[in-house]
Amino acid sequence: MGEFGVSPDIELTVSQRRALVQIHKAQKSKKIADRIKAIIMLADGLSPIEIERYLLMSERHVRRCRDIFLEKGAGALLHTHFQGSDANLDEDQLRELEKHLKDTLYQSANEIRNFVYKRFRVRYTSKGIVPLLHRLGFVYKKAKGVPGRCDKGKQKGFIRKYRRIRKFLEKNDRIYFADAAHPTFNTNLACGWIKKGEEKCVPTNSGRHRLNLHGAYDPIHHQTICLLEDSVNSESTIRLLDQIARDSGKKGRIFVIVDGASYYASKVVLRHAKSLGIKLVLLPAYSPNLNLIERLWKFFRKMVLANRYHENLEEFRQAAILFFKNLHRKYRSQLESLMTETFHLFPSPPEPAKSG
Repeated sequence: MGEFGVSPDIELTVSQRRALVQIHKAQKSKKIADRIKAIIMLADGLSPIEIERYLLMSERHVRRCRDIFLEKGAGALLHTHFQGSDANLDEDQLRELEKHLKDTLYQSANEIRNFVYKRFRVRYTSKGIVPLLHRLGFVYKKAKGVPGRCDKGKQKGFIRKYRRIRKFLEKNDRIYFADAAHPTFNTNLACGWIKKGEEKCVPTNSGRHRLNLHGAYDPIHHQTICLLEDSVNSESTIRLLDQIARDSGKKGRIFVIVDGASYYASKVVLRHAKSLGIKLVLLPAYSPNLNLIERLWKFFRKMVLANRYHENLEEFRQAAILFFKNLHRKYRSQLESLMTETFHLFPSPPEPAKSG
């Protein structure tokens, strides 16, 4: 018995003790090493109160280490996310908290800690609440914006329609996703690998000029058409359709998938598309997620704008031209994985997260 009259409830064989000693020697983490020492000391008959005095580890944490060891073995003590506060909330409370966090967006873990105390009268430290959130499957990241009026049912309807077109597509038929982009002449700062403790400075400019790109992407043959225009309107749309017809060889049907921009619906564009044998397929409103060329514009911004400085507008313009000129030669493997015919659906209607 220990000096406080508490008999040990952990018994170790010679091989078990030897294994724990080896685990302790191999540990770089002092916290994990102390957990192993606590188990050995418990087996030697010391009480949690004695161990608290020697290891400067709370009595409650010692008891928690003992329970984990008896229930799951030594391996469970090696996880760095192990905390002694698992039992603070019972299963029903954890489920209620998880549901609440799905419905309510908090900007800090401290706000959640305050909610837990007000709702359940259970107190967590600022450091203790974070592992709890991780165990519930929550991570700290930026919320994602989605169009407020998108219709998931209509999005599914478009996907079914697209699958039908693909199913009955003949050898010489072509499909294009068309859209415009207007990248601004400015440096877009983005994340990158920077040596710890140092700063990486990227020159910026304050240009407000922009390029007007009008393009189309063929996801089957991985071909891109991109026109640099003074403005995007009915006239530029007609030029784009003409280029699509030339590139496709006019040997089969041509489907061009477009959004609800007014120039796609203009009478002159519709007549011209019909004369070329092009069928315009309209996307549901507020559904940029269904237009594959949006991924190409995002890739363009990453490769041409992110952390890249262009001295003047003409240099920026030439960088854009060079990107699309070498697109499929230089980035073919990235495009084949990025520009797949898979679609992510936005929720409908989106559930607005309440502010915590």
